[in-house]
Amino acid sequence: MSRSKVLVFLALIMLFVFPQLSYAHTKMESSIPESNATVQESLSEITMQFNTDVASLSTLKLLNGKGEEIKGIEIQINDKQMKGVLNEPLPNDTYTVKWKIVGGDGHPIEGDYSFLVDVTVQSTPQPTTETIPEATVTPSPSPTIEPLESTNPSNDSASATKEDNSTQGIFWIVIGVVLIALIVLLAKFKKKS
Repeated sequence: MSRSKVLVFLALIMLFVFPQLSYAHTKMESSIPESNATVQESLSEITMQFNTDVASLSTLKLLNGKGEEIKGIEIQINDKQMKGVLNEPLPNDTYTVKWKIVGGDGHPIEGDYSFLVDVTVQSTPQPTTETIPEATVTPSPSPTIEPLESTNPSNDSASATKEDNSTQGIFWIVIGVVLIALIVLLAKFKKKS
């Protein structure tokens, strides 16, 4: 096989293999609760949406603020969605979700994100049989809760999209340079023949 045919063959392989690798980028698109969110209602499930089908081998772990794993989570997978259903609502704490999935492209990926559960517990007054004299109630100052470091998920996805577009742009520039080099090499071989 001549050198020019080998070069053309290699160029064709690059055109068909590399674009598919660049588009096979599996990622989490959204979650409930969102990353860095403060949940103020009872939470009994965690839902993550991906840009590809999720294989049944995928896992989800939930860690509390001390790094202890919350046990008894039932994982449900439905197409591009993975859900963790909890046995009971989560108490107030900071939590980290650690997930590992095998996407539709067969590549395993993993990630994590955190959120805060801050549900206000309302006490119910206890009935009493005694007569209590009226008292003046002075409200106590409410505690200040500092929010977790906030990031805007839409900015995260926008920057991820920019990174993907930048990576794809660089990829196509490299392919273009390789093709031009192959054409120049083929032209030199033709002149020598």
